[in-house]
Amino acid sequence: MENIVNLHGYKAGAALINELKISVTEEQINNIFKKHNISDLKEKAGFLNDCMGIDEQVNATKANITEKDEFDYSLALFLEGSWRLLI
Repeated sequence: MENIVNLHGYKAGAALINELKISVTEEQINNIFKKHNISDLKEKAGFLNDCMGIDEQVNATKANITEKDEFDYSLALFLEGSWRLLI
């Protein structure tokens, strides 16, 4: 998957990523996405994953995973916060 920051232009994407890095609540994250006019769940998950340094999520179960499921999973990982220790 192409780095999501490149899809939105480096400056805009980098600014959004920097704002996400200091966010710790779902409300803060939602406000950042609203501010940057990001409503697509796949894009939101992509930004969260980029921020956490995740290149790709693997669906090992081959279950029917929706974009909402992927976003919810990325959001849960982000809010859990242990990724902050790795970057």
